[in-house]
Amino acid sequence: MFLNIKINRWQSTATYQPKKKLWLLAGMCDFFSISVKQFNITSMNANQKNQNNQLRCLIIMLSIFAVVLATRAFADVEGRAVYPEKPVILSAAEIDYQPLCFVNQDGRATGFSVELLEAVLGAMGRRATFRTGLWSEVKDLLEHDKIDALPLVGRTPEREAIFDFTFPYLTLHGTIVVRKGTTGISALNDLKNRSVAVLKSDIAEEFLRRNNPDCEIITYPSFETALKELSRGQHDAVVIQRLLALQIIKENGLGNLEVIDESLKDFHQEFCFAVTEGDKETLALLNEGLALVMADGTAAMLQNKWLTSLEPHGIPLATLFLYIAVVGGPLLLILFGFTMLWLRREVKRRTAELYQSQLKYSRLYERSSDAIFVVEKATGRYLDANQAAVSLTGYSVDEIKTKTTLQLAPKNAEKRLVIIAASGRSEALNLGEVVYLRSDGTQRIAWLTTVPLDDTTLYGIAQDITDRKKSEEELLASEKKFSEVFRLSPNAVSLSSITTGLILEINQGFIRLFGSTAQDIVGKTSLELNIWVTPSEREKIINKLIGAGRITNEETQFRIIDGTILDAMVSAVIIEVKGEQVILSEVMDITQRKQTENAVRDSESRFSTVMNSMEAIMYVADMDTYELLFINDFTRQLFGDVLGQPCWKVLQTNQSGPCSFCTNDKLIKNDKPADTHIWDFQNTITKRWYHIQDRTIYWVDNRLVRMEIATDITELKETEIQLQDATTKLAEINQTLEERINSEVKKRQHQQQLFIQRSKLESLGKLAAGMAHEINQPLAGISLGLDNMLTKVTRGTSSPDYLQKKIDTILENIERINSIIKHVRIFSREQAVERIEKINPETIYRNALSIVETQYRHQGIQIQISSGEHTDYALGNPYRLEQVFLNILSNARDALLDNNNFEKGFRRNIEVQIYSTRHLIHIDTMDNGCGIDPDLEKNVMEPFFTTKGPKSDTGLGLSICYGIIREMDGDIKIETRQGEYTTVKITLPRRYDGKQTK
Repeated sequence: MFLNIKINRWQSTATYQPKKKLWLLAGMCDFFSISVKQFNITSMNANQKNQNNQLRCLIIMLSIFAVVLATRAFADVEGRAVYPEKPVILSAAEIDYQPLCFVNQDGRATGFSVELLEAVLGAMGRRATFRTGLWSEVKDLLEHDKIDALPLVGRTPEREAIFDFTFPYLTLHGTIVVRKGTTGISALNDLKNRSVAVLKSDIAEEFLRRNNPDCEIITYPSFETALKELSRGQHDAVVIQRLLALQIIKENGLGNLEVIDESLKDFHQEFCFAVTEGDKETLALLNEGLALVMADGTAAMLQNKWLTSLEPHGIPLATLFLYIAVVGGPLLLILFGFTMLWLRREVKRRTAELYQSQLKYSRLYERSSDAIFVVEKATGRYLDANQAAVSLTGYSVDEIKTKTTLQLAPKNAEKRLVIIAASGRSEALNLGEVVYLRSDGTQRIAWLTTVPLDDTTLYGIAQDITDRKKSEEELLASEKKFSEVFRLSPNAVSLSSITTGLILEINQGFIRLFGSTAQDIVGKTSLELNIWVTPSEREKIINKLIGAGRITNEETQFRIIDGTILDAMVSAVIIEVKGEQVILSEVMDITQRKQTENAVRDSESRFSTVMNSMEAIMYVADMDTYELLFINDFTRQLFGDVLGQPCWKVLQTNQSGPCSFCTNDKLIKNDKPADTHIWDFQNTITKRWYHIQDRTIYWVDNRLVRMEIATDITELKETEIQLQDATTKLAEINQTLEERINSEVKKRQHQQQLFIQRSKLESLGKLAAGMAHEINQPLAGISLGLDNMLTKVTRGTSSPDYLQKKIDTILENIERINSIIKHVRIFSREQAVERIEKINPETIYRNALSIVETQYRHQGIQIQISSGEHTDYALGNPYRLEQVFLNILSNARDALLDNNNFEKGFRRNIEVQIYSTRHLIHIDTMDNGCGIDPDLEKNVMEPFFTTKGPKSDTGLGLSICYGIIREMDGDIKIETRQGEYTTVKITLPRRYDGKQTK
């Protein structure tokens, strides 16, 4: 292979005016119609095809080299011998992208791109410091503006959105790497359905995802890891830059891998320097310096140093002589310029060497990953610090210079005394851990070493170990958690040597399970303890463990100390403890579970026995798939061996899917079993009727299933049909009977009405004398008034007022007579039973009293009526209720007249109380008559029963009174004591605006 340098015209992206040396360079480059663009690594075959182009390129490069030398000479004449001190460029390097960008054994960032960036900045009088990390880490640093530039970034459309790029300085072609002997992979399309490894976030990954070859892309943090995994047979191929692949394969001795040339013609990668988007000043600086080092041959020298050793190269001798002959003339012209410059440059060479020595140590100082402080011994004041110290403390260099060791490390005052005491020592002093207080108030822990510089100053080198300490603490915490889990696990947990089989450690669960002590178990093998029922089982499990690295839930049997055999489940994994591989195993006692499983199997067997003994269809079906999970023998005899088939397909006819009458939806409520659903149905296959009971149960695998038990009720159904026919006939008979009964009821009601009417007339006959007296009183008043009026008129002594007063009195008496006659006429008239209206029980009672009160008073009976203030009313027939009250008053009068109590002061009294409770109206009528014989009390409500003599009329009777009150939804009761009193208690429902209370 040969290094081919392509030269094209370069248009600078700088936004500022170039210096004088660039004007000269640009003019001479225009003269040759070239500018530097990129290096392109191609194959030896391509060079052999076009050697004339190579010759032309070499001549052009030598000419450019001469022009640059002349330009640099002019620059030296201007006095640029020692670079001035300018701000440091912060950069970062990948740790494993050899040979372009990586970290060497000394921890220093190096490689072609790193040294190229240093040379570019050196040409511009600047220098760089480098942080190191994986590609994803350094990319993140630039993206978040934590550094100024990156030396090695492939330019892609995706990255142009977040970075700005210099012109490319190197183009690498991609390739496919496979294991030797692999066939069928020679181009991008051959990667379809293959496993392809790439570097995470690398251009190779972006290329594959952009071209979408339909392959499985596996990412790794480094290409070295990806190629090693490929070498181990983990993947089919790796997509990578060809040059990088050759380097990694060579350094790692991956001899079973090969690079497929020209496999990815469309995948080439242009490498540039990258800066944060919008940083035009740094971009212009890098573009200008890159042009200089490519023109003066520095870039070519670095490329020869880092890249050409990976490619076979060489130029045929004849071609070499041709090159020398062609270029000899221009070299003679250049020699004159060298002679003129030699003396001047020799003077400045020593100065430059001194600067380079200083620059070397300055770069080491700045690039160190450890924080370096320059400290004044006497005061502890910081004189200087590097960028790592800035990262450690959070202060800038200028801020650090204003502080002392006691201010940045206040918890380590005693170590300040050690530093002062050791100020006379010339060797390094290791001070151990020091806590630094950062600017944001947080703390970082560092390992501090002091190195004396001279009698007054020293270096403080602080290695940040905060993350390491945190990791150690997390490791200790993890070990503590593991120890707690190990110790507290209820199962038997043990650690044993994988080589010797000796048990190294056990927990309390192990002791509880096997019934021995730790002293008797630790240090012995499981075979020595005789805990394996079948010793060969251990060898089988160990072999499986070694082969797979872990085993899970392997069932076996163990023998505990008392000889009992346990069923157990073993899980184990191979771990490393203090550099030795050991087996961490866990034994779970499943004896109880096995016994339960056996019991379940026995239960299932009994279930099958019971179900098979039933002379009824019995089956269990899945509620989702309708698959028959169980059928009994009776079902099998009717439908055949249909187990495993859908129930709707084999237990019914003409069904293309689940039956429309399926009860699944009725058997589950809120995802839980509902009540048993009972129904009758005629099967479409057997044509027989069944009484069906459906319910959901939990099956052996804990899913809900439908269990159906169908009992043949065909004969019962036939009997039921016959019964329905008989019921129909009975209904017809009942209809006829009902009509007859209704007719009889109407007759009885009519007879009852006649009886009530007769009773009214009888009552009026009995009360005729009293009524005559009631009428005679107002008639006497009328007669007396008329006599007085006639006397006054005859004598001429009457006055209009007197006459008006007498006339008003006469009219009132006439109205009273009219009211009595009207009330008697209405009362005696036959009333419709269905007449219902609002009635006030107190008003009706007083109307009844108006008929009998005068007569009772003449018989020596005093009547008192009391009532509370209320507006309650009831619903009913007012005249029927009045007849009830008259009957009660009549019975009370008879009881009082039959009382032979002749004691002095005895008075015949009837007391009536009308009052309301929450839901009822109470009408209590009490007399102090003779009472009722206890033997007769229970019969008083019977029809036609009377305590009066045979000559007395029956009257209305309490039985009919009771019927009237019951029609009003009321009740009537009697409380009596023979020879003392009788109380008739009537209750009626209270009504509010037509609504009855309950």
